[in-house]
Amino acid sequence: MRAAAAGLVTGLAAAAALGCGGGGSEPDKGKDAQVSILDNAFHRTVDRPVVRLVAGRHVTWRWKSRQSHGVAVRSGPERFAATIRNRGSYVHTFTRPGTYRLECPLHAPGMRMVVVVRG
Repeated sequence: MRAAAAGLVTGLAAAAALGCGGGGSEPDKGKDAQVSILDNAFHRTVDRPVVRLVAGRHVTWRWKSRQSHGVAVRSGPERFAATIRNRGSYVHTFTRPGTYRLECPLHAPGMRMVVVVRG
């Protein structure tokens, strides 16, 4: 039993070291992030990403879709929204720590993502 527990702890530590957080979570590198807007999906290595930032960093959304989409905060410490369009880019700087749940106003609740900002 002890050997199994030690193996589990070792495996979890190795997974954490490799950045295997699961759930589409992006590693917190303290850098700015880019998210693609595809037809009916926010994408950053996975659909419906969880982007982790430190306060003061920004996310750039780039439209790569045929359909029109938007970016809007459904819940979070502050509200913002990008105009609905099918090309171009939108940048938002996150200054307030917290969890932001974002969606496309035209394709919610399926087209969504999360940004987690720490102070």
